[in-house]
Amino acid sequence: MTDAQARIVRALRELTDDVGYPPSIREIAGAVGSSASTSPTTCGPWNATG
Repeated sequence: MTDAQARIVRALRELTDDVGYPPSIREIAGAVGSSASTSPTTCGPWNATG
């Protein structure tokens, strides 16, 4: 897992724990310091590797 992927996983866990449901792409992007428009690019390799 890359550093970017690890940050996304950590953000998903923390944001979900905070509110009880999965965050939006914008919330995830904000938590990892990215813009929502670049998030699919960041996640793209993850889709290929599972």
